[in-house]
Formats: sequence, structure tokens, C-alpha cells
Amino acid sequence: MTVEATRSAAAAASALAELVRHRGAEIESAGRLPQDVASTLRASSLLRLLMPRDLGGDGGAWRPAFDAIEAVARADGATGWSLMIGMTINMLTGYIEREEAIELFSGRSPLFCAGVFEPRGIGRPDDSGARFRVSGRWRFGTGIHLSDWFCATAAVPTGATPEVRHFFIPSSAVTIHPNWNVIGLGGTGSDDVELDAIVVTRGRSFTLSDTPWPQEPFWRVSFYTVTALLMAAAVLGMSRCGLDAVLAKGASSSGSLSRFGRNQCLEVEVANAEAALRAARAFVLAGMEEIDESVREGTAPSIRDCALLWLAAIHAAESCGKALDLLFSGEGASGIRRDSPLQRSWRDVRAAGKHVVIARQRLEAVGRVLLGEPADATPFL
Repeated sequence: MTVEATRSAAAAASALAELVRHRGAEIESAGRLPQDVASTLRASSLLRLLMPRDLGGDGGAWRPAFDAIEAVARADGATGWSLMIGMTINMLTGYIEREEAIELFSGRSPLFCAGVFEPRGIGRPDDSGARFRVSGRWRFGTGIHLSDWFCATAAVPTGATPEVRHFFIPSSAVTIHPNWNVIGLGGTGSDDVELDAIVVTRGRSFTLSDTPWPQEPFWRVSFYTVTALLMAAAVLGMSRCGLDAVLAKGASSSGSLSRFGRNQCLEVEVANAEAALRAARAFVLAGMEEIDESVREGTAPSIRDCALLWLAAIHAAESCGKALDLLFSGEGASGIRRDSPLQRSWRDVRAAGKHVVIARQRLEAVGRVLLGEPADATPFL
């Protein structure tokens, strides 16, 4: 990616961040991104950072993608999480058949693909195997309200063990059930999505064991490795937002500094939070740089390197959550107000940490890799 393109991505992220800064309460109350925010996100160049160059993308510019997600999430967690989902699902345009991808997704027009990777649907093939009828209902449809396409995950009957397959389907074909009522990331509008016997050709489907067709080095990195990295970026941004809120209150001219001087507990936790966020970020970026070095040299990253980056992302979610726990406790009674930016960041970070990709349960598989044992972590590694 050129220096000019990197600067363009940074500028787009800055513009989106400024649009949503101080609008967290409004976005959460609406339950989805407001129209002006959704339109700005869709129209930005950010959603094509991880798309193949043959489709008008930047071929997998994952460090600018990381920086953009972190910057936007620092301004508003729900917007940053939505951007992250759009980037990662757009990346999957490199997995379907190349001719189909060029026909459907090439160009520079706005493109947002939503998707859910829990196989809550059924894909029934026809006799030829060239088409499937996909039905099901999926939870956590982040971005569905601003999407052009939905990537549905379904089990395809293939004998004793069903095949998990992913299907690109126009968002106009889905039924949205408005039931997003949660304690964190409430502004993402991640409603349930339903499909009823929608016909999809094989060329618009894939499995994550398929080899992506793009030739850029980035495509040697597995989808879930990139997803873990970008989820960490979102969590780090949300956490920094919470710490920013505490620091801004302390630096205000309302006399809070003298109160902070008497609150030794909060002083300690601010220092601990700063250390935790910086350490978590350094671990994540070190893991990314190790993998980036491998792919630039023309080799696929090792399972160990992927496991370490995955570990860094899980660690970021855990350590940032704990840091905000302590800040929330140390802030005292003012933190329980619904309009508290710290409280909102705390809830967003804890909600994000429940995602299956960066949840604590994944540590067992990482530990097995580090011990040199079979990981049994398909499809994550």
C-alpha cells in the first residue's frame, strides 16, 4: 500500500471518528448506526482495505485497517465494531470464485458485507450440486442494516459429517428480526437475520478450507487470524475511549483534579489501566509484525505464530476488560450514570470479549499449540 493510500485511510478514519465522537449515547439509544454515520462509513475507502486489488481493494492493508478500527472505536465502540465487521466480511470476497467476485464486487462503489459464522442454517444442494437452498436464522447480524450482502453460514448434508459452508446472499433477500436488546455494543443493530429457502449457486459459496484466489501476500494469512487481530483493534480503541473519559474528567476545569488527588484508588487504577492497554497493544502488534514478515518473504505463517497472535487478541480482550473493571470501580458513584462514557466503554468491551473468536475458552487450543500438541482448533487456526 502506498504512503498516499495509507494517509487516505487515516484521513477517512479520522473523519468517521469525528462524526461519531460524543454521539455514543445517541447511537446506543437508537439501537443502530444513524443514517449519516452509516452513509459515511459505507462511502469511505476503509471497507476495501482488505479486499483484493482485482476488486478495487488495497490487497490486504491490515496495519492501516488495524489503525482505522482502533481510531473509530476510540470515538464510539459501536461504530468501530461495525467497521471491523464490514472489513472482515468484505475480505471474504477473495474466497468465492474469482469470476463471480469480479462480477459482483469489483469497482469503487460502496460495499458492505455483513455475515455470521455460526452455522445456524441448512444448505440443501440440488441433484447436480451446482445450487443450494439456504434456510436458517442467525443471531448477531452486525451491520445488516447497512449491508449490500449477507454471508450466511450453513451446514450442508454430506453424509456422516456435514460440511460447513458460507453463502453470499443479497441483503434484500433476508428477513430482519429487530430484537437487539443487549448491555454492550447496543448501537450495532446486530438483529437476527432469517432466510427461507434462498437459492445460491456454488460459485457464490465457499469453505474456509478453500484456497483464496488473490495473489497478494496477505492472502497467506487465515481469515480468523486477521479477524482476531481486528477485533483486538476494536477492543483497544473502546478501552482507550473509557480511559480518555476518566482522564478528561480529571483535567477539566471543574475542580475534579482536587477530588482526584484525594482518590488514591483511582490514581492507581489509571496508572494500571494505561500500562495494561499499552502492553496489550504491543503484544498484538508484535504478533502481527511476526506474521507480516513471513508473508512478505513469500511463506505462510506458522501455526505457532498464528496462535500467538490469537493469544494476543484474547489477552487484549481480557486485560482491557479488567482494566476498565477497576476504573469503573475506582470512579465511584458517578460511573453508574447511564450517560457515563466510561460505563458505556466498559459495557462495550465486556460485550466484545464474549465473541467466540476472542473469548477466554479459546485459550485451551492456544496452549496446546504452544505445547506442541495437536490444537484441534479448526477453523480458527
